[in-house]
Amino acid sequence: MSSPRRPLKISPFGYSHLLRLCLAAIALECCSGCSSDVTLALVSGQVTLDGIPLPDARIIFRPEYGRMSQDMTDPDGRYELAYTIERKGALLGNHRVAISTAEQISPSRSLPERVPDKYNKGFTLVAVVARGQNVIDFHLEGDAEGSVGEGPTDSEKKQVPKPSDDIEILESRRSEP
Repeated sequence: MSSPRRPLKISPFGYSHLLRLCLAAIALECCSGCSSDVTLALVSGQVTLDGIPLPDARIIFRPEYGRMSQDMTDPDGRYELAYTIERKGALLGNHRVAISTAEQISPSRSLPERVPDKYNKGFTLVAVVARGQNVIDFHLEGDAEGSVGEGPTDSEKKQVPKPSDDIEILESRRSEP
């Protein structure tokens, strides 16, 4: 004769622990795929100011909804947008665009803005990103006073940052997306 079966005992934390574990696994799966589920298109182009390529300018594409894309122009004024560190491109659709050369080097020192305010305040430029490869050039015009687009003065070029400024530059660039 066999012994009677005893009911299975589950600890007081058993079901709730199992439920929490399942929910955490589902949430982790959803979050890990969120950024990879978006449709991106490659965006590149050139930025000029008064017909001259604009180096070291930050270009930001801000979509109506979602994460923005950005890049810094190279010495020829060329850029290729990045959505994340690992993914190139921008979301499909309409974007507001801002272009700026101003950069805070340290709390007491910054590089001057060479781009007129109309191109970097309020995201007044507009671009449309479509499927496939997008080449979007920006031909900016300086202010009538002629002060914009001249670049740093000779005295600014000769300034050598202090070692503490160099550390702050590296730290600020490391934290950028």
